[in-house]
Amino acid sequence: VPFLRPSRPRRGAGERGAADIGAYTLTGLAGYAFSNSPLTQVAAGYEYLSGTPTGETDYKSFDPPFATGHKFHGFMDYFTNIPLHTGNLGLTDLLGRVNLKLSDRMTAAAWYHQFRLAESSAGEDMLGHEIDLTAKYQYALALSFEVGLASFLPGPLMRAKFGGADAGLWGYLATAVTF
Repeated sequence: VPFLRPSRPRRGAGERGAADIGAYTLTGLAGYAFSNSPLTQVAAGYEYLSGTPTGETDYKSFDPPFATGHKFHGFMDYFTNIPLHTGNLGLTDLLGRVNLKLSDRMTAAAWYHQFRLAESSAGEDMLGHEIDLTAKYQYALALSFEVGLASFLPGPLMRAKFGGADAGLWGYLATAVTF
């Protein structure tokens, strides 16, 4: 009877080829909102996306199901495809955020990210630091302007990957019309 056949035991959360999958992510964010203050919010968080250690036979690299790295891992998009962009070694992101209300029409925000590999590569895990700044001006009910500036300060691994590159800078200017 077919349904009485013994099946192979599975240790992980699935399979990838012949390797069992045992990947996971942990995320936490805590913050405080202030009332009647230009400083409207402060927050700190940590995210851990598991990686596969060198020599491991099981697949332990967490692969986010949706491409949302820009939303969570800095504006400069160095880590939008976590398995690919970290060599399957995972990612940790220690972050801080501050939101300000500069006037009734203008807000600003600052983010700090410290990126590391979840599993070290030849004893090194530091990828780098990113600082993101934004300011938004509400010109009219249906019209706003936003400017952003981001800087990535590479650690030893990112310097090696990009041929000794120095800090990266990126910026944008956006206009939003709502109706």
